[in-house]
This record gives sequence, structure tokens and C-alpha cells, in this order.
Amino acid sequence: MTPIPVSIDGLLAEAARRCPGHPALADRRRQLDYAAFDALVSAAANGFLALGLAAGARVAVYLGKDVEAVAAMLGAARAGGVFVPVNPVLKGRQVHYILSDCAVDTLVTSPERWRALADSDAVPETVRRVVLAGGKPADADDARLIGWEDFLAAAPQSSPAPRTAEDMAAILYTSGSTGNPKGVVLPHRSLVMGAVSVAEYLGLRQDDRLLAVLPLSFDYGLNQITSALRAGASVVLLDYLFPLDVAKAVAKHRITGLAGVPPLWMQLAGVTWPEEARESLRFFTNSGGACPGRCWRNCGHCCPTPRPT
Repeated sequence: MTPIPVSIDGLLAEAARRCPGHPALADRRRQLDYAAFDALVSAAANGFLALGLAAGARVAVYLGKDVEAVAAMLGAARAGGVFVPVNPVLKGRQVHYILSDCAVDTLVTSPERWRALADSDAVPETVRRVVLAGGKPADADDARLIGWEDFLAAAPQSSPAPRTAEDMAAILYTSGSTGNPKGVVLPHRSLVMGAVSVAEYLGLRQDDRLLAVLPLSFDYGLNQITSALRAGASVVLLDYLFPLDVAKAVAKHRITGLAGVPPLWMQLAGVTWPEEARESLRFFTNSGGACPGRCWRNCGHCCPTPRPT
């Protein structure tokens, strides 16, 4: 039986031990196997420690769905910090509120997002460091900025503090559609056991390939990563513009599992899916509310044996 780790990043370490050469995580630019993914997360953890990240300090990740975003979150956890995924669709005022509300110590974002935040004064002065995935612009004059490669190459001055399953791992914020976003504090135990539970009841296998279309700031979006780590499965990260993009990605990457929410399923039910997608997709799951019956009646477009959960 696969041991249950204490921490969320321990899910990755255990998978890297079991299947180091198996594909783990892919975005639009590259694919990493489990050994390379684990090494990247360790480098990110060292980077945070080199920046002086204290145990329990907050690290906000304001990026699209890419390898750097996931590595920064798990790296913060491995360094003893608390990661705060910020929905990439949020704008300056909303981002400022989250950074202030949970007293973010370090922000990880892209140069483009940084410029937009800086122009709108959306980054509180209390944020000590800003790590720019994609590199530090030559004309950047804020002393808090550090480029991604320099961040990964930094030598830590200390080791991470010992952690327990009850230590805080993440703060996930609600959408804020009815007011200011509310932060939900999650310990390592909750994230790990959520991953174990979902991996077991979905019967996830090492040969599964999950398409991550939900925001990583959403609990079930993040769970697509963690449950895949538990099973040693593969995840393809996707930021999409149109529903057809999702169907095409399922076909292109031979996706076997797809998670969504009712508004997405209603869009996908009206899309003509490639035959390749029907051949590879063996299950889909729903979260965030009940799907209308007509959505499931139309699910033959994408999956010959639908299993809503």
C-alpha cells in the first residue's frame, strides 16, 4: 500500500520515488516527468528559503495554468510556507485585497501581470519579494523583483522547519461574487486526504491523463493536481478561450479524465467532439452544483460511458 505522506508536496515526492520517469505535468510549452517535476519543486523551495521565507509565511501565486504556477505552490509548501493561489482572471483591486487580507510575504507572477499590478498600485508595500516567472524586465527598478532563473539558482541560508499534518498549507479564496473574497485555510492533512479520497473513488491509475481546466484557486481545480500525484498519473494544464478548445485538447493529449462545473458542462454539451476524444475519455466528474438533466442526456457527444460524480 502506498504510504500517505504528511504534506501536500510529499504526494509529489512519493510519486517521484515510485515512477520517476513517468510523465507528470505538462503545459503549452513543455512536459516534465516526475523526477524533473520533483527537482523543480525542490529548487523553488530552496529559492523561497534563500529569500528568507519564514515558516507559515504566505506566498501568493498569480499566474495562468503553467508549470511555474504549480511548482511555486508546491515549492512554497515544501519550504514551510503557505501558498495562496490567486485566480488569474482577478484584476488589481481584487488582487490587492487578497494580498493585504492574508498578509502575503512573497508574490509569484509574470512580468505582464506585474506591470498591470504596479500600474494600478495593487501590490502592498508589505509584500517583501516578487518573483517573476518569465524573467525580470531589464527596465524594472523595484528592488523587490527577482527573475525566475535567479530565484531557482539561489542558495538557501536555512532548512525548512519541521512540519506536521495539521500545519497550514494553503489559503483558497472564494470568488468574491457577493462581496469581498473569503479565505479558507487548509492544513496539509485536508489536502492530502482529499487527494487520497478522490484518487480512490475515481479509481485513478498511473496511465490516466487528466486535463486541468478548472482554476487552481478553486478547490476541485487544485484537487486535479493532488489526486493525480497520489495515483502517479499525468496532468495537462489548459487555459482555454472556447469550449471547443477543451474538446480538442482531450483529443490531442488522449485525456482519460475531465473535471468540470455545471456552466462548463452546459457549454461542452453543445460542442461536436472529435472521435479521438470519445476513444480516450473514460470518465468525467462534476463539482460545484447539480448539472441540468439535459446536460447528461447530451453527454454522448464526449463520452460513451459517462459517470457523473
